[in-house]
Amino acid sequence: MNPKIPDLLHTATILRFYEDKLSGSPGDRFNIFQLLGVGSREVQTHNPYLVEFLKSKGMHSLGSRPLAAFIRRFDLPLNPQTTRVDSEVHIGPVTDETGGRLDILLTDTVSRRQVAIESKIFAGDQKNQLQRYQNAFPGALIIYLTLDRRDPHEFTIRDSSKILCLSYAEDIIAWQEDCRREAAGAPLVRETITQYINLLKHLTNQNTNTRMNSQIIETVLKDKTSFAAFNELVNAQNAVHAAVIVRLRAQCEAIATPLGLIVEFSNIAGRYGSFSFHDEAMIAQSISINFQFQTPYYRDLNFGICYLDLEKRDLAPAGICEEFRKVFNDGQKEDWWPAIMAWPNRNNWVNDTFGDIAFGSFQSELADKVTKMLTIVRASQARHVQ
Repeated sequence: MNPKIPDLLHTATILRFYEDKLSGSPGDRFNIFQLLGVGSREVQTHNPYLVEFLKSKGMHSLGSRPLAAFIRRFDLPLNPQTTRVDSEVHIGPVTDETGGRLDILLTDTVSRRQVAIESKIFAGDQKNQLQRYQNAFPGALIIYLTLDRRDPHEFTIRDSSKILCLSYAEDIIAWQEDCRREAAGAPLVRETITQYINLLKHLTNQNTNTRMNSQIIETVLKDKTSFAAFNELVNAQNAVHAAVIVRLRAQCEAIATPLGLIVEFSNIAGRYGSFSFHDEAMIAQSISINFQFQTPYYRDLNFGICYLDLEKRDLAPAGICEEFRKVFNDGQKEDWWPAIMAWPNRNNWVNDTFGDIAFGSFQSELADKVTKMLTIVRASQARHVQ
């Protein structure tokens, strides 16, 4: 092991300790988006926020400058002075080729050029979704906006040559920093932008503390040995996470055994990786209690009750979604799920969950959700028998 590794870890620990002290009151970490529990919601939070700053007559009072910065940064074929911004654009009932609801549409009222924006925070791709938008707005550039600039799934678009992939992690943060500079004379707007940038950094596993980042960089680049030690730590990341997953498996078994359930893990680090709980009665009804990542490497975790086989979903008891909503105050139906919702404060395991699995409260949180969902299943099964 590189002899500088303990020094690097020790330095990082000390920096975090003193930054916590220097941060002052708990208000220094106050974030209204996280406080209200809306930080991971596309429709209620991110889309309206983007629309507000793209509109020239938005309440931000910055005029067309945010829109102009957006057009300039991404080299869009629009004029900020003549561009109209529409949100939640309904394009008809959904079929294989048409319909749906587009998040944001930018239209230059003079040139008639258009840019369509489809935003994805934790929602998965829908079949032919981008294709339907492309058919509805022929010639338009479609921006596919995700947390990490991932490519759209092949089942959502046939020709991706007119798709511009952008990320919240880099592109939207960079644009919001442009907007923050424009808001130098508007303190409330500037602070709102800062909080939104910090929210995006939290969602995308980035350190919000610029000063601490600078000190860590200085330590890593102190000499060649320190830099090599840093690389060794980075290269060990996957092995460390794998060791944490071993602990997770043990915790799941500890939860499942008293409840008479069986645990199964499936491609846990991949897209749609999952871990689930079930028993023989649930298998007979083609359902299980499931926790599933929507994007690779432990990101965008959903939980709920899913079908094991779509062709056998009629075997599942009725009323699961209704009971789920009563218990969790949220939830919806999807093709494979009679009930599903995001687990918002567990959406980025690298950032917010691995440490709690290894040292913290995750097992009790997981046990609470499994127990509640099992109660929902048992009640639905009892009604089904009647």
